[in-house]
Amino acid sequence: MSGNRNAPSGAAAYLRRAPPFLALLLALGVTGVGAMWAYRAHRSHRETAEALLRDYGSFAAWSFSERAAAFLDEAVRSTLYPLRRELLDADPACLEAVLAAGRKRRDGCGCAAPLAGRFAFHARLAPEPSDPTFVGEPPAAPYRVALLAVVGRDARRWPDQEPYRVVQVPGPSEAPMLVAYARLRHERGDTVVYGVEVDQARFREELRRAFDDPVLLPRSLTRGAPNSSLLAIRVLGVGEELLFASTERATPAIYADQALPERVSGVVVRASVLPEAAERLIIGGMPGDRTPVLLLLFGLAACLMVLSVSLFRKENELARLRSDFVASVSHELRTPVAQIRLFVETLRLGRVSNDAQREWAFERIERETLRLGGLVDKILHFNRIERGVVPAHGTPVDVGEGVEDATTSFDALLPTGKARLALASTEGLLAPVHPDSLRQVVLNLLENAVKYGADGQTIRVCVDRRDGFARIAVEDEGPGVPTAERRLIWEPFRRGAAAVGSATAGGGIGLSVVRQIVRAHGGRAWVEDAKRGGARFVVELPALRVAGGGAGAQAGRRGAPAGAA
Repeated sequence: MSGNRNAPSGAAAYLRRAPPFLALLLALGVTGVGAMWAYRAHRSHRETAEALLRDYGSFAAWSFSERAAAFLDEAVRSTLYPLRRELLDADPACLEAVLAAGRKRRDGCGCAAPLAGRFAFHARLAPEPSDPTFVGEPPAAPYRVALLAVVGRDARRWPDQEPYRVVQVPGPSEAPMLVAYARLRHERGDTVVYGVEVDQARFREELRRAFDDPVLLPRSLTRGAPNSSLLAIRVLGVGEELLFASTERATPAIYADQALPERVSGVVVRASVLPEAAERLIIGGMPGDRTPVLLLLFGLAACLMVLSVSLFRKENELARLRSDFVASVSHELRTPVAQIRLFVETLRLGRVSNDAQREWAFERIERETLRLGGLVDKILHFNRIERGVVPAHGTPVDVGEGVEDATTSFDALLPTGKARLALASTEGLLAPVHPDSLRQVVLNLLENAVKYGADGQTIRVCVDRRDGFARIAVEDEGPGVPTAERRLIWEPFRRGAAAVGSATAGGGIGLSVVRQIVRAHGGRAWVEDAKRGGARFVVELPALRVAGGGAGAQAGRRGAPAGAA
């Protein structure tokens, strides 16, 4: 029935603690939603900025292709027109003289400079194809075959409105070459193609002229800045063969492609805005990547959530331990109070028949009163320690005498046959410890040994000097303390698993008081296995050197044993 009565109160306690958990979950959810919205807004902002940069690149590619096409058209026409005239006059042998005259004109004035390279050619495609005739420095044999194949195939797809064509002729091992050619039809039905190799250095010069043109982007955006500080232009041939690059830097990830007019076959212009120019062209600049920051913030919120939940759990556990402590202390207080009340009622009602019985009753009342006082003193010591008020170092006291006094007082409280105390002490062992604190340490250790030891056991108390420390050891004949619990039992409200499962009453603060007092005086405490079985609790306090060892000097400290508190 008691379990049923406690169930609603436990459920009510959880319900009382539910709002903080719900608030934390809500805060984490709001943080997650806010981080998601911020990420989406950032992504939308970045996508808009990238689309704008792509649009700028597309506009620049279109402007460049139009301008480059105009420059190339002028140069190609000035190259092919003299060849056409010589072919119409049926004097192909004069082609070499025409090429030489074109070079001379280019070197003389630079106007409409021809693009002719090392050779010119002409070939008949219909009615029967013939091998091309070359003038100048003819290409190697593999190039000749490739030239006739590429030009013949391209001429069959020739749009009627195109005055000429520029094609790329691949080679077996060397870089591909550019060829500009035109088509001529005689009245007798012959179809002849004629053209020249394009000087690629001159080809790049025309593309450079187009790039240096100041109108690739609107002036309202560039504000007079040169194209080289804003744009990167690459002209790619078949198979993305690089024909021209405005800069040696790698192409940015955001770019736009624009094909040159159809008469320049397979050539693509790739334009992109330089990263440093994005700050000038986009209001507010290119948004940076906020994903790591958002993930960090969300992770921090999640960690704080986990930490808060852990703190709540610890608080709940501490509240439970405090509740158990109150119940246990109440039980311990009730026992001596009940005994005192019983003997007082006995004396009041005159139920004792002689003086010996009356003296026995007074002794029991005195013993239970001392026991009650000791319990109250322990609780008060724990309360002062919890508030950070620990008695300061006192004047040097004889540790052996202090332990003997505490042992004698405790022996008077022991029921007959419960335990026997055996004390072995070293005389003249001084330590700067507060007398009340020393007494409280010894009483708590003895009480612990009586509680968890067997009835009729011998509790051995030893006081001696070890490496500059006054050592107090209390050894019982109980079941001992498992290794896994030797640190846990020194914490407030903590008891070993065997103690929790037994009927032995205890608040779990005795050893905690011992540890805090010993630490406050610069000492240490631990538990180990006793030689005869059971547990051996050891306390060490810094000792003062006696005569002959330098009075008042404090000895050095050794490393703490395993399990030291």
